[in-house]
Amino acid sequence: MKSTIFVGERFGKLVAIKRIKGSRIIKSRWQCLCDCGNKTSVMSGSLRAGNTKSCGCIGSRHSIGLLNRSHGMTGTKIYRIWAGMLRRCRNPNDAAFHDYGGRGIRITERWRKFENFYADMGEPPPGLSLDRINNDGNYEPSNCRWATQSEQVNNRRPMPHNRKYRTNTSGFTGVRWAVTSWVARISINGQEKNLGRFKTPESAHAAYLQAVAKI
Repeated sequence: MKSTIFVGERFGKLVAIKRIKGSRIIKSRWQCLCDCGNKTSVMSGSLRAGNTKSCGCIGSRHSIGLLNRSHGMTGTKIYRIWAGMLRRCRNPNDAAFHDYGGRGIRITERWRKFENFYADMGEPPPGLSLDRINNDGNYEPSNCRWATQSEQVNNRRPMPHNRKYRTNTSGFTGVRWAVTSWVARISINGQEKNLGRFKTPESAHAAYLQAVAKI
């Protein structure tokens, strides 16, 4: 049984960024971004099996220099924010994809490399999270800021009056209507976590933002 690979998924030092369709003769491949900054094309099966974990910089005679040039920030809060941004916009399996990539929100080419995102945004101030000024705009330097929970709530997408409480569209990130109540969910390291059920979308979104601040 074949396992699906998603954009933004990590394999060692490689992050999958674009699928390259194959044929009967040539197997499908993925274009990947290595932590050292290089891009490489890898067979899907090799990624899944763990046979390829870098662009080739590991073990090469230049590996020490390349590793020293790597950002070395994997696992930090700012890196998790960047990776979460990628998943929301490019991974259909992410819980929040329908509010981002699913409705056309894109990430500027420059920010597909972590170092550029970090250079433009810097460290997130305590208690603040990444927010798009224009909620219908893309992730890019001119449209992003570090915002408080209340600023993000006030900046939410307006909910169409004729659809309120009639579908799972809430206008809030991480919040959906589920039969009898509003449900808040968050995706952490590719795993979806249920944050509970709430009477209003506002309270569900507040729980979502609190969870994001703790990541």
